[in-house]
Amino acid sequence: MRTPFRSSAGLARRAFRRAALASLRLPPSVLRAFAGRARTSGDGLTLDLQTQAMLRCLELAHVRHFQDVGVQAARRSMDLLSPVLDFAPRREVRWHDRYVPGPGGDLPMRVYEPEGVQQPAPLLVYLHGGGFVLGSLVSHHGLCSYLAERGRCLVAHVEYRLAPEHPFPAAFDDVLAAFRWVAAHGAELGCDPSRIAMGGDSAGANLTAAAALVLRDEQVRPALQLLIYPAVDLTRSFESHERFAEGFYMTRAMIDWFLDNYLTRPEQKRDPRASPWFAEDVRGVPPALILTAGFDALRDEGKAWAGRLSEAGVHVEHRCVEGCIHGFASMAGGIDAAREGIEWAGRRLAESLAK
Repeated sequence: MRTPFRSSAGLARRAFRRAALASLRLPPSVLRAFAGRARTSGDGLTLDLQTQAMLRCLELAHVRHFQDVGVQAARRSMDLLSPVLDFAPRREVRWHDRYVPGPGGDLPMRVYEPEGVQQPAPLLVYLHGGGFVLGSLVSHHGLCSYLAERGRCLVAHVEYRLAPEHPFPAAFDDVLAAFRWVAAHGAELGCDPSRIAMGGDSAGANLTAAAALVLRDEQVRPALQLLIYPAVDLTRSFESHERFAEGFYMTRAMIDWFLDNYLTRPEQKRDPRASPWFAEDVRGVPPALILTAGFDALRDEGKAWAGRLSEAGVHVEHRCVEGCIHGFASMAGGIDAAREGIEWAGRRLAESLAK
């Protein structure tokens, strides 16, 4: 395990994390006075109080959106800010970095191994979110460490190529290559090839769902899909895109920016490699654990995807974390409702892969 570099920036970030976590533990009456009147979805849901207070902090601090600062600054921002409310890396989980071959060059992979897991062990190939433009091994380090511990499995977090330098379908091609490498070389990692799951959040869940359609006919296919607020329809045809277009962290403008960087032609929005929703046949894909957020532009398509898979005979477990917003998986170290959702995902991951 590498020792974190104790830079002044790192120390400042840890101090900021402590302050942020302490503020979210203030009495509900104080949080309510700060956050203002309870916000509702218009269809029966109420925004979680801690989440509302966090959004109010971002508003008062005039935090600039990713699309307003440029690609490189946005990437640095995500790497710096994601750990603030994420799970702290688990002490019981070892990790190391390596590279695996990809179609455009070697792909960074961070492998997590929890104490006490007997090998050959189940393994989760994890794909980070970030709109196909942002995200790294750094931004999702705490979450992957937690999923390894809670899921009682190895986790191989893949850093696929990002747009705009590498537009569609580069990330998709990388994901297929990474899964196939793990399937063929699992013994090097100590994994059981019959229990390799695949999962991710947001863009990573999109890539998981799209890859599962291709991998379903291969000799080694994913044993399970973990889809955390998946984007499955890049045409954005579902009503929640309008309902939550503003005011809930991921805005319409942010999604525009992500897709403008990722896609190079309008017709790509209906390519099943980019939008699994447009696949003609979804039968035979692996069982799926699906988490959605109640105040998220992607909420309705995630729910619809769960329904479509179920209708096709795929075993699906879908849970909506009703009070949360997009990105809650990276807020689960500080926001109670988010933690409950990720705890459910980790528990069901362990139970499903133990069979």
